[in-house]
Amino acid sequence: DPSNCDAKAVKTKYFPLVENLYFSYDTCASSGSASSSSAWSEEDLEISRRLYTLSEGYARGARVLIEQSYMSHDTSEICELSDGHSMCPCNSCYQSLTWGSQVDFTEVGMLLGAQGTPEEKSNAVCMSEQVSSHYKAV
Repeated sequence: DPSNCDAKAVKTKYFPLVENLYFSYDTCASSGSASSSSAWSEEDLEISRRLYTLSEGYARGARVLIEQSYMSHDTSEICELSDGHSMCPCNSCYQSLTWGSQVDFTEVGMLLGAQGTPEEKSNAVCMSEQVSSHYKAV
C-alpha cells in the first residue's frame, strides 16, 4: 500500500485484475510495514510463489521476444537513439537510498556501448526499441 510506504512505487500493469498492487525496488520502512525479520504466513508464501511463477514466465517471454527481434531484424534499417531514450543523463531519476544512486524504474533506456561499428550500434538500437515495450509493462 503506497500510502503506508515512503518508497516510490508504481502500480503494476502485469496484474491488472489485482487492485492496490504496486511495484517498487525500494523497501518500506514506515510504521505498519512488514520488516524483513517478520515471519511470513503460509498465505504470504503461496502468494509469493504465484508471483514468482508469473514473473518467471514474463522473463522467459522477454527472452523469446529478444531472440525473435534478433532473428527478424532488417539489418538495412537505420535506428538512432533519441534523447528521450538515452540513459545518460537521466533527467527523471531520484536518489534511492536502497541503491545508493539515482534511479528511475518507471522508464526504459539504453546506453550505447563504446565498441561496435555504426551498423552494430544501429542494430542494437532497433532491437532495443522492439523489446522496450515489454519491460515498460512492469
